[in-house]
Amino acid sequence: MKTTIELPDDLYRKAKLLSARRGATLKELLTEAIRSLLRTKPGIKHAHRLGYAEMPLLKGRRKAPAGKELTPERVHEVLYGSTE
Repeated sequence: MKTTIELPDDLYRKAKLLSARRGATLKELLTEAIRSLLRTKPGIKHAHRLGYAEMPLLKGRRKAPAGKELTPERVHEVLYGSTE
């Protein structure tokens, strides 16, 4: 379906730049953004910047064992395997 929307100039420029960096069209970027907003559950805070999501804060009673701390490098290792 086609529709027309008005965006502030600065928002349009930022969205256009982001879509170009991602190798996508502005239509694809806006479609992705709207779908993401519609998937969120009411009452849960989410980051408002495209491409980022807030992580929940987990509090433990004791420290993680040495080498098992949750660092960006550790997350990458868990998700994608060795960092080497």
